[in-house]
Amino acid sequence: MKLLTNSFKAILFDFGGTLDSDGIAWKERFYPIYRSCGLNLDFKEFEKYFFSSDDALVEQKLKNLSFSKTIYLQVSLVLKNAGLLKKNGSRQFIKSDKSHLNVQKFLAQKISDIFIQDSLKIIKRNIKLLKKLKKHYKLGIVSNFYGNLPFICMDFGLSSYFDAIIDSEQVGFKKPDPRIFECALKKVRARAEQTLFVGDSVSRDMQGAKNIGMPHIWLKAESLRGIKPCCNKEKIIHSLQELAQIL
Repeated sequence: MKLLTNSFKAILFDFGGTLDSDGIAWKERFYPIYRSCGLNLDFKEFEKYFFSSDDALVEQKLKNLSFSKTIYLQVSLVLKNAGLLKKNGSRQFIKSDKSHLNVQKFLAQKISDIFIQDSLKIIKRNIKLLKKLKKHYKLGIVSNFYGNLPFICMDFGLSSYFDAIIDSEQVGFKKPDPRIFECALKKVRARAEQTLFVGDSVSRDMQGAKNIGMPHIWLKAESLRGIKPCCNKEKIIHSLQELAQIL
């Protein structure tokens, strides 16, 4: 089923969980990687350390830090805050002596490498779609990020496809605040009703787009359960590749 393509002048995307994954948010992607590498935490505990490290990255006001260094720093902060390793089936506190710090660095690199490679695979696949869409629409990104999203997009070779790259830390507003969407609309020179938003978060992306009167499509991970859409008859896809079939 096709949308009314002629009515859209622009398409805006979320970044994390959307352009680098098929609808799976970072913490949900990270958790099984940590578990496979021996961090024996339940999800609620992990979530606490993840959000704490996320906040710390925002406070550092990153600007010119690459994706790989950003991920490594984020993982290092989680491991430092958690201070837990799985050893012989039990938890062990990571002490601050040299040997344990070396283990922590090794784990941080291992976890980061897995996450980065998974992200690169999806981004490379999605670049093919962006090339096609760029011929017909203005494109943009609206993301709650750390202040270095434009640099990361340049690092990935994504910058040339986007007319707007809006990083919450740079503009001072976070989704679902309508003002962050308005920043992007000014850049792509389109009204909300002429713009399609695609994202993986119901509360930030879908609700934010709805509040400003912007049509939206939910990129929902096939494994996601228990989360209701923000609208009746919500348009749902499970991969960005499906956009080519409905636009």
